[in-house]
Amino acid sequence: MKLFAITATVALASIDCNDGNNGGCSHSCKSGVCECPSCWELTDDNLTCQPEAGMASISCNSAGMSISVAPCVVDPASSITLVDSSCAAVTGDDGNYELATALDECGTEYTVNADDDAIVFSNKLIAGAGLRDGIIVSRPLAMSFECEFSTYYDDVKLNYTADAGLVDVSFDFGDDQPDAAFFSYALEFYSDVSYTDLFDIENDVVVVGNTIYGAIENQVVVDGLVFTVESCTITDASIGEEFKLIESQCPNSIVSAQVDNFSDAEQVRFNFMSFLFPGSGEESILNFSCEVVVCDSAASDTVCSTDPGCTARKRRSADSESAYTFTASKKFTVRK
Repeated sequence: MKLFAITATVALASIDCNDGNNGGCSHSCKSGVCECPSCWELTDDNLTCQPEAGMASISCNSAGMSISVAPCVVDPASSITLVDSSCAAVTGDDGNYELATALDECGTEYTVNADDDAIVFSNKLIAGAGLRDGIIVSRPLAMSFECEFSTYYDDVKLNYTADAGLVDVSFDFGDDQPDAAFFSYALEFYSDVSYTDLFDIENDVVVVGNTIYGAIENQVVVDGLVFTVESCTITDASIGEEFKLIESQCPNSIVSAQVDNFSDAEQVRFNFMSFLFPGSGEESILNFSCEVVVCDSAASDTVCSTDPGCTARKRRSADSESAYTFTASKKFTVRK
């Protein structure tokens, strides 16, 4: 039995470069074919050019987003900025043009991706028309770039400093973002109701009956986003007991728990009376964990914007299409 190799050849349809729309080409149209300038390449649609691999990259973290491009991608542009033209490019140590912005500056916008429960921030690198010897030699250029932020992660200890949360997610322009970036929150405790002096709850011992003052704090505030404490649980792992301090945003009156503000962009405060479980020893290490929900402040139907109704029946759970969940935890020692 003989095997024959069959080769299929697909001819690209010629396009009309004089159709008034540049043949649909993003850059140049010549002899019925789209062409790309140096350092660019055609994508699979044979119409759109994008920077070659390694010529442009994007980085995302809780402090903001940035794009880096090789000079050949944009030269001889007369200017290189973001949507807000006051945010201009600088030259990095590698010679590339660098543009960076916070998540709510330089014209950055965000959208809620309901299907993936994600928040997507977007901006554009805008290169002005290229000038050489006093004449325009290239058209203006706009390169859109995005950063997608995770809406849920668990088992995260949020007792780090702000800098520790700035983990970069970097990828080539045109590639899918490999991993989601993360917002940065911290679980902190204070010595008294003034919430001015931090209390080292993980190393100091708390006596039963004392009031503990805590707060979930946003390490990098983004304009338009707020958050609420959905629940907090105190656990004694040594005996397998747990107590719901806050449930469905409502504090537990058994330990005189109170929540000062149900939602905020920067800080949500709470306090409660320290306690031990009946089976705990004279001195026990308890784990304190909270679930935080982040919301778009413009949305009117999220857990951040509606009264939790703590004196009524249990409120419905958070709407997963408009709220985003994080988990924070710390350990502390209580003595009888």
